[in-house]
Amino acid sequence: MDLKSTSFKVLGRPRSGGWASVYESDSGLVSDPKGRLFIVVSSNLSEDIDDIISFGRDILVDLYKEYYNHALSSDFYGLKNAVEKTYAKYKDRFSGLEIGAASLSRDVLNCAVVGGAQAGVFRNKFLVKILVSSSPEVVSASGYPREDDLFVLGTSAFFECFENSDFDSFLEKEKRGEDGLSLLREKASLFSNSSRLAGSFVYFSLQSLKIEEPIRLEKRKTIFQMERFAKRELFLPLERVINKILTKRGDSSFPRRKIYVRSTFQGLEDAQSRKKGFSLALFLIIFLSLSVLIGSKLKDVKEKRAFYQAKLVDASSKVEEAKKIASLDPEKSRELFFKAKDEVSLLKNEGIKDKKLQELDEDIRKSEESVLKEYHLEPELFLDLTLLTQGFKISLLKADANDILVLDRNGKRLVKISFENKKTGVVSGPDDFDNYQDAGLYGGDIFVLTSKAIFNVKDNKKELSRNDFGDDALINFYAGNAYILDKNPSRIYRLAPDKEGFSLPQIWTGEGIKVDFTSAKDWFIDGFIWVLIGNNQILKFSRGVPERVYLKGVYPELEVIDSIYSNDELKFVYLLDSKNGRVVVVDKNGNYVCQYVADKIKGSNFLVVSESQKKAVFSLPDGKLYSFELKHL
Repeated sequence: MDLKSTSFKVLGRPRSGGWASVYESDSGLVSDPKGRLFIVVSSNLSEDIDDIISFGRDILVDLYKEYYNHALSSDFYGLKNAVEKTYAKYKDRFSGLEIGAASLSRDVLNCAVVGGAQAGVFRNKFLVKILVSSSPEVVSASGYPREDDLFVLGTSAFFECFENSDFDSFLEKEKRGEDGLSLLREKASLFSNSSRLAGSFVYFSLQSLKIEEPIRLEKRKTIFQMERFAKRELFLPLERVINKILTKRGDSSFPRRKIYVRSTFQGLEDAQSRKKGFSLALFLIIFLSLSVLIGSKLKDVKEKRAFYQAKLVDASSKVEEAKKIASLDPEKSRELFFKAKDEVSLLKNEGIKDKKLQELDEDIRKSEESVLKEYHLEPELFLDLTLLTQGFKISLLKADANDILVLDRNGKRLVKISFENKKTGVVSGPDDFDNYQDAGLYGGDIFVLTSKAIFNVKDNKKELSRNDFGDDALINFYAGNAYILDKNPSRIYRLAPDKEGFSLPQIWTGEGIKVDFTSAKDWFIDGFIWVLIGNNQILKFSRGVPERVYLKGVYPELEVIDSIYSNDELKFVYLLDSKNGRVVVVDKNGNYVCQYVADKIKGSNFLVVSESQKKAVFSLPDGKLYSFELKHL
């Protein structure tokens, strides 16, 4: 009769005072007699959370290696020794350490617990505790599960939290195809000692609740009866193979010595014996040579798998830790998650094929939004301006809360588009101005900076102020004033409104303040003046005095920022990373909020945002605008 197994995991909520983790793995070898390994760990929380995270990873990796890397030891003693060594190594570093481990190999279930961890079997609607550890001594047991058994491995907090009725309700729901695990997880999250709660349990049945490998049971013994294990007969398989081959030749075993009375047959018997002995010797030489070669290859394969499995355990542990501390320490959580993501990518690039690796990769992909606040999306076409004007090239993108302003410098065309309904119109063309240096929106008016002056396009192209600035000067508006960033001689000017338009420019930067604006790429004003200089330097000016803005928690780091966007009506700052196809969102102190990732963002040149419309629009030089929904608002 074939029994199938279904495994489940329960973890409490991370809180101050405790830490717990649960893990399930196998060696990666389909025929590995060591089977599957289940681990639960918990301890009191250290004041330094970095130590706890490192400790959690190390303990899982060490226990994993101790168990799988000692192939010649029996599963029972191998598991017990692995738990003993791992506990001895870490018990003095962290108080209240609990470790529980179980292995499921062929028809045998072995378990070992220490420090307070426990193990039991839920059978016939009643939980029987098989192992209860209350001292530094490891206690262990082994046995054969029956149909409808639920094996339970957990920390002391886990067994304090749940009762017979909880497991009964859980199994009844799962058997009906409903989510019974949510009942246990909800109760675990409300438990007073939830941070120390971790449990792993395996259900045995003729038909699995979810797809698992069958467990073949050929023997029947008392559940968890303590066993004595004989040493492995290493040479028995070799003798069987040789006998099988010799049987095909007409021999049942190794040749036996024969004695003949009549001397006339002596020569014939000796010749046959010598011939048979020579054939057997030749076969043994070939067989042993092949055995050494195959054994060497298998050893290399096993060592390689043991090496990458250790990395896989480490990456999986980082992902679990990142999920647990996402709300407590988002920056540390993202750092761990990205490290795990990099480790998985390296394993995939090395050509590793492993079911656990595929599952972890899928888990990382599904968890990116919740842990990293990283949204992978497919932007939709917002507008194709080449349909409006053939050959339209986007060289500038500006916006306010309601409208977008798009400039084609070479074509000498300025277009206004509604954020809400995409209503589009050309507001000025080649016949209106000799050139277009920059443009801006403010208070419903449209302004153009040419090499000669500042003009109000909506007010009959009225000239507001003469342009005595450089050819690459930039214009912006705030509180009724016009501001000019002149890259040469690296100054910011303010032009106050008057009856004729704008007054004469006044130097706005503080006295004695010298900043090199020659490589300024973009800027905005929200009460402060923000300037993007060079690849990724952001300066924020307050009353003419600059302060460097340092971005925190952004990963990978922004090596090149192509455009920066915000204003006094927006809560966040939006940074365009064209090379990596992403838009990074930070608050106005430089702290990471989220990022949007899409292949279409690669090659874009400008970005504008309307938080009221919950929409971001970016441009490609070829005249196309794309948009995506802002999910972080």
